[in-house]
Amino acid sequence: MPLRRGVVANHKRGLRLMHEEQLLARRRRRFVCTTDSEHRWPIYPNLLPQVRVSGLDQLWIADLTYIRLPQEFGDLAVILAASSRRCIGWALELS
Repeated sequence: MPLRRGVVANHKRGLRLMHEEQLLARRRRRFVCTTDSEHRWPIYPNLLPQVRVSGLDQLWIADLTYIRLPQEFGDLAVILAASSRRCIGWALELS
């Protein structure tokens, strides 16, 4: 039998008090490194470092990234308009 010391409380109050005092166990997230900086592929320079974008559709920016899903990883490719930062198009490939 739990020791209550004359205090009437249910399990939700105990859980709330433990949460307020940060006494609950926290799960450790496993770190997954998705960047390989020592790859053998060429690194391309920025071809337009001093360009000032003044209108629409003058410059598009592309990026690739990994997305962690519950069961697997996905590769996301995105194309953005540099002037508005609006997404022009994207594609998701599950690996």
